[in-house]
Amino acid sequence: MFGEDPEMVNNLKVSWLTERGNAFGGRNEFDLAVADFQEAIGLKSDCLPAYFGIALAYYQKGEREKAFEVLREAPEEMNLHGSVVLRKKDMLADWRQ
Repeated sequence: MFGEDPEMVNNLKVSWLTERGNAFGGRNEFDLAVADFQEAIGLKSDCLPAYFGIALAYYQKGEREKAFEVLREAPEEMNLHGSVVLRKKDMLADWRQ
């Protein structure tokens, strides 16, 4: 089914890693969460949810400057099949609410 679309297969793995990272973070297993988020970024360098996940894990560990640095380094947009699907400024606005 997805074998003909390598980008879709990659994005499914990225999504799975990001969700598992969120689950680890929810259990205060921050190092495992960061590892999954970093692997997701390794597969999709513009995966904004993974950058935000890393930042949240660092923040919850008390490493606030590290968290802010991750957010500063995060890309401005996330693309899927050539279209922008997520923007950093929108995610930051959601975090502030």
